[in-house]
Amino acid sequence: YGLEIINRFHKKKLKKKLLDIGCGLGGFIKLAKEKKWVAEGIEFNKYSSNILTKKGFQIYNNYLNKLNLKKDYSCISMWNLFEHLTDPKQTLEDIKKILLPGGLVFILVPNINGLVNTILKEKAVAFAGYTHLNFFNIDTLKNFLIRNDFNVLHYETVFTEIETIKNYLSFEDP
Repeated sequence: YGLEIINRFHKKKLKKKLLDIGCGLGGFIKLAKEKKWVAEGIEFNKYSSNILTKKGFQIYNNYLNKLNLKKDYSCISMWNLFEHLTDPKQTLEDIKKILLPGGLVFILVPNINGLVNTILKEKAVAFAGYTHLNFFNIDTLKNFLIRNDFNVLHYETVFTEIETIKNYLSFEDP
């Protein structure tokens, strides 16, 4: 679904080259490659990055600002990563250095005002532990991107946690 959105806004004149920051076990870059994208990833988990490297993927094990990447990408994606960053503003600055003019940034974050967070409140996964350093809703993310010189082309809240809500409303462990 994310790749469909990216393809909808991707400029035809740009080559299809994508960098997925925080690529995990590579599900998104694998799909992108199947759809004729040149797809690379940044992943710090050594187990995941070793598996992907053995499968032939180009994986980087360093911070974006420490890599010497060229301004060569038409899309940068971050799936459930942006809320974990200690300096998201700096990350956007680093992305500008490698994103081609007219390129896209695809960001997926939990919507702090989404239904699951509104119903479960402090029991929602978004509030579990200490790893979520930033909380966004549609307006705060959109405004943050605009203040950092990005145009927002599309946004939506995807409803994915019906089972979690159902468990909670049935007095079970969410």
